[in-house]
Formats: sequence, C-alpha cells, structure tokens
Amino acid sequence: MTAGMLAWQLVIDSGHADQAPKAASNLGMLRADQGDVDGAAAAYQLAIDSGHADETPRAAFNLGLLREQQGDVDSAAAAYQLAIDSGHAEHAPRAAFQLGLLREKQGERRRRGSPNHDADVGT
Repeated sequence: MTAGMLAWQLVIDSGHADQAPKAASNLGMLRADQGDVDGAAAAYQLAIDSGHADETPRAAFNLGLLREQQGDVDSAAAAYQLAIDSGHAEHAPRAAFQLGLLREKQGERRRRGSPNHDADVGT
C-alpha cells in the first residue's frame, strides 16, 4: 500500500461524516489508476454506502466507469442509474450521458449480431 493509500485509509477509518466518504472516493480512483479493480470497487462502494450528498453520486459514476471498462454492463448501468437518481448537479448529467453511450454501444453490438456484446463494451 502506498503512502497515499495509507493516508486515505486513515481518513476512512476515522469515520468522519464528511471526509471519510471523500477519502473513499479518492482511494477508489487511486486504486483504479493502479489497476486494482477489486480494491477500487470496494472503496467506491464505501463512499456510495455513506449516503454522502456529493460523494455517493461521484463514487457511483466512477464505479460505473470501472464496471463498464471491465465489460460488466449491468453493474455499470446500475451504478450510472444510482448517480442519475441522486439528482446531483454535476454527476447525474454525466452519468446519464455515459448510460446513453453504454446503451447505444449495446444496441450497435446487438444489431451487428455480436455473440458477446457485453464483453465488447469496454473496447
């Protein structure tokens, strides 16, 4: 674990109502950048579970991106929908846009007859 990860984990462990969810989102992004998909997803889920007004939709959007890159269309769509449902001024429209792109990609693959269209989403 890097020094940055340790710092974010300390903040998460503090349980601070405002800072812990932010730290969880940031830890998720750091882990995703380092290729730790499971660790990133777990950190994003912590932020989502916090119910924080800003970090829940931010983490949901980022989890959607992560899941989409992994080819998990259903999980990506669910994460984007969570961000959309939050009504957050920044993250809801971004998630709606990504969900639209995701659905468009799915439709194109179905029209082409791709046997595994879900796995093609991240390409």
